[in-house]
Order: sequence, then C-alpha cells, then structure tokens
Amino acid sequence: MYDYIVIGAGVMGSSTAYALAKEGKKVLLLEQFPIPHTRGSSHGASRITRTAYPEEFNGSIMAVANSMWKDLEKEAETTLFKHTGLLCTTSTLHKELVDTQKTLQRYNTGPVPIIDSAEISKRYPLMSYPKEEKACFDSSAGILYADKCVMAFQRMFQKRGGEVIDMCKVQHVTPGDVVTVHTHRGNFQAKGLVITCGAWSSEILSDLGISLPLQVMAIQVCYWKARNGVDHSSLPLFKSIDRISNKYGMPTSEYDGLMKVL
Repeated sequence: MYDYIVIGAGVMGSSTAYALAKEGKKVLLLEQFPIPHTRGSSHGASRITRTAYPEEFNGSIMAVANSMWKDLEKEAETTLFKHTGLLCTTSTLHKELVDTQKTLQRYNTGPVPIIDSAEISKRYPLMSYPKEEKACFDSSAGILYADKCVMAFQRMFQKRGGEVIDMCKVQHVTPGDVVTVHTHRGNFQAKGLVITCGAWSSEILSDLGISLPLQVMAIQVCYWKARNGVDHSSLPLFKSIDRISNKYGMPTSEYDGLMKVL
C-alpha cells in the first residue's frame, strides 16, 4: 500500500509527488499517456515565471517558488531557468499595474518605479511604445524550460524511491479510509489521493461526488519572426495589460529567430 497516489504526471502532479517523496512518503505517480507527451497544459519548451502579479498572495508564493526552482536545478544538475526580467506595460495607469507594483515592491529587492515609454526605449532600444504607455519591471522573472522541469521532478522523485506508471488510465476511484484507484493495469491502494489531471479532473471527481465548474480553455500561442540581423535574445519578457485581456511574450528562446506571443 502507498501513502499517496498522485493522478496526473504534469508539472503539478510531478512536483507534488516529488515533494511527498522528499518527506519520506511512499508515492505512486500515475499518468494516462506515454511520458513525455503533448496533451497536457505543462508540455512545451518554455513558460513564464514571475513575481509580477496584482494579487499579493501570488507574489508571496513566488517568493518561495523562486528559491525552490534553484534548489531543484542544483539537485537535478541541469539548467531549468533563464533570467530575463519582465516588463509590465499598460496604456493608462491601470489599477492592475499599480497593484503589481505594490506586490513587486514587497517581494522584490529594492524600489520598483513606474516608468514611461521614453525610459522603456532608453533601457531597451528595440522596444517602442506609445507616449502614454506606463510600465514597471519585475527583476525576478524569467523563462522556465517547461519540459525539462517536469522531467527533473520525475527523475528526482524516482531517485527518492517514487514509482511512476505511464499509459495507465484511471477508470474510477473508490473512496474510504483506504482509497482504491482502479485502472486497466490493475488496482492500487493508498492512504491518500492527489488529483492533478487538469482537463480530465471531472471524470475522476464525479466518482467522489464532487462537481466543480471546470472549463477547459485553449490558449492561442503565436510565433513572430524577428527582424533579420537583429538580436532579440537580451530583451525582457513582456506583459501588456488592457481592458479585455492580458498579452504575454518572450524573446527568442524556443526557436531561433522567433518570438513567442500569447
């Protein structure tokens, strides 16, 4: 019998299994698809990590997470993070920008001023914004190499005695003091269960009498060709705040000569 079974081996499930194994727990990590795969929300080469949130709670989490990524890099002996910084911009002095500035000033080192478009261009000559644009800078932000992060969690989890079974779809769960997870590859039992299977969560939660208003959303990712002969690799990440939605982008990272925008 296991102490915990974790269903779903994306970044959430893999990091949870790793954390439990670090505490000396006997853990089984189940994944319905072959590892690695491209069907989850944590696949791909890059993700933005930042302290620049308008919600102070998220800033407090990132203050801890940033040091934990460094610890994982050291343990896994692999590079998982590229430091770039992040520029948050808006065409007016939007409340979200002001709240983001407050979060940064609390959890980043030193003051975080609101700057104008002239100062943006002075710092980054390749970036040009309208005269009314305002911005603040997150010096802690950068790019996480997403696929490598998931693999590092899994490797370190297994190194600590954790067990991973992929291509193992959960059919249903029987709750109780001992939880039984039924799969087409057999039944597994544990004292506790962690469900981190994203878009497939409702299928499992219904067995437990839990109904959550979960909605699967597709995020459109675009790659823009950089100007020939221009090196964009030293640019920061950017976040554009407007009334309808926020837009994010990162300098050339995944593919040579292409900037990622979403």
